[in-house]
Amino acid sequence: MNAIAVKTVIVLAGLAQPAPITQLAGWNSTSAFPDYPVAQVPTLNVFTATSATSSESAMAEIPALPTKIEMLRGEIHAYSQLAEGWDGDGSVAPTPDNIADAIEFTLHLPAGIPTPKPMISSSGEIGLYWNLDHAYADVAIETGGHFSLFTRDKRGEQLEEFAEEVSIRDLSTAWLSQQLAVLAA
Repeated sequence: MNAIAVKTVIVLAGLAQPAPITQLAGWNSTSAFPDYPVAQVPTLNVFTATSATSSESAMAEIPALPTKIEMLRGEIHAYSQLAEGWDGDGSVAPTPDNIADAIEFTLHLPAGIPTPKPMISSSGEIGLYWNLDHAYADVAIETGGHFSLFTRDKRGEQLEEFAEEVSIRDLSTAWLSQQLAVLAA
């Protein structure tokens, strides 16, 4: 009997998706902020068998998908590519310190809440926000390593809370978890 030929078999350990499309070039450069985790894409070994016999096999390198928080940090880091006037006359590029502070803030985000969406104003201020059916929250990264936080519970009495001039260097995940508890499902 002849050996049975296997045309192509690929075993995948999940669904592959392309990286998000961004208009900012070079967002995966980590040279400016080497101490902060930014979307580094490790590879995943996957066994494949290609034509000929079933005894012949090869290894394929398939990149693992970055996590949502890595993608968030990558997008914040991409703001470093913005130049003065990026949003029209008078718009200001964010400072490297502001970008580093925003990335450092994301290191304290608690588990159990959705990943926020990043935003940047024409004044160069970086922020994060959550707009859920039951709650809203936003964070504004301010100069000098501080941030402000606004939360609103959209249920019932629509309670609002505001914290300002909070130090990112002194931030604890436990405190932030209490402040963002309104976002938990």
